[in-house]
Amino acid sequence: FPRAEVQISISSFRETGWIYMSARIYIKNIGQLLLPVSSVTVRVQQVAPATDDYNPRYHPNEDGIVFDWPTLAEREKRFERGDLELEPNESHQFDFDFRLPADIKIVKITAFAPNVRKAKRRIGWLATSVYSIEE
Repeated sequence: FPRAEVQISISSFRETGWIYMSARIYIKNIGQLLLPVSSVTVRVQQVAPATDDYNPRYHPNEDGIVFDWPTLAEREKRFERGDLELEPNESHQFDFDFRLPADIKIVKITAFAPNVRKAKRRIGWLATSVYSIEE
């Protein structure tokens, strides 16, 4: 089966009334087979400040506990079959831009690329990063 590694790089700046945040997602083929890429999804969740109506809900899973933070934005880039394939040891970057409310202090960014060979089961490669937005 194909194997991949996903990494996230974040940058941001504040403007009057909002925050511009850029998420660069790197996908590297670390396997021996051609890696078809059908889509990449990025989700931005608000960690702080906590909203008044939010009670942190958590979902235990095999890796521990995952908090269900409120989602601020979600973006997806889709590719037709055969449009994007990575050779072994090849990597590709994807850029996602977000405009966030000015009061946001900490966000959680999750990037997901599905494994085309296991798409029906939503199995793929995931990376998560918690990012503190500078004042």
